[in-house]
Amino acid sequence: MDYYDLKNFLAVTLLFVLLLGAYRAGLWLRIRLPPHHRNSETSAVVHAVIGMLVTFGAIVLGLMVTSGKESYDSLSRSVNEEAIQIVQFNRLLIEYGTDIADAQTLLKEFTAHCIYDFNDPAPKATAQAKRLMQMEAIVRDWMPKTIEKKRLQFELEERLSPLNRVHWQIISQSASSISKPFYITLILWMLASFFIYGLNADFSIFISVALVVSAISICVALFVVMEMATPLGGIVAVSDEPFRYALQQIKSDTSSLVQ
Repeated sequence: MDYYDLKNFLAVTLLFVLLLGAYRAGLWLRIRLPPHHRNSETSAVVHAVIGMLVTFGAIVLGLMVTSGKESYDSLSRSVNEEAIQIVQFNRLLIEYGTDIADAQTLLKEFTAHCIYDFNDPAPKATAQAKRLMQMEAIVRDWMPKTIEKKRLQFELEERLSPLNRVHWQIISQSASSISKPFYITLILWMLASFFIYGLNADFSIFISVALVVSAISICVALFVVMEMATPLGGIVAVSDEPFRYALQQIKSDTSSLVQ
C-alpha cells in the first residue's frame, strides 16, 4: 500500500466513523425530544428531507464517479499514445542508422525513466524535458548527406513535437481531477442523512446493520473515486505496461542493429 492508498484508506475510514457517529447522535437526540416532535406529520417531513438529501448525494457521487472515470480513461489513452510515439520514433532512428546513436541512447533513458517515475512524474519532469530537448538538438543539428536521410531527419523532427506534447499531457493529468468542494458537499449531505436516520427511527439491530452496510458501501464507492482521481498511483492505477513494452522494443531493435 503506497502513500495514495494509505491516505485514501484513512480518509474513508474516518468518513465511516463520522457516518456512524452522526447516526448515534441522531438516536441520542431522538430520545430527548418531546413527544409532539415525533408525530406522523413530523415523520413525513423528515422522510421528504431524507429523500432530498439522498437524491442530491447520489447525483454528486455520480458526477464524481464520472469525472474520475473520464480522468482515468484519458490518462490511459495518453500513456498508450506516448508509448506508440516512442516506438515509432525509435524505428525512425533505427532506419537513420548509427549516425545519431546518441539520440537512441537518450530515448532509451527517457523511456526507462517513464517507468521509474510513473507513480510520481512531476518532480522528474525537468530531467525528462531535458532529454527531449537533447534529442531534438541532436536531430536538428545533424547534417545528412543524402536526400533519403534528409527526409528521415524531417520525420524525426515531426515526431518529437507530439511526443513532447503527450508527455506533458500525462504530467498535467496526473493530479487529482476532483475538487475538494465536491468531497465536502457529498460528506456533509451523507452526514446529515445519517443523522436524520437516527433522529427518525427507534434503535433496532436490523436498522443499525442496514446503516452500517450502507456506510460501508458509500465509503467503498468514495474510495474508488479517490483512487481513480489519482490514476498514476494507488490500487486503481493506469498500467505502465505500454512503456515497458516500448523499452523492450527499443532494446530489441538496438540488439538487432548491433548484430
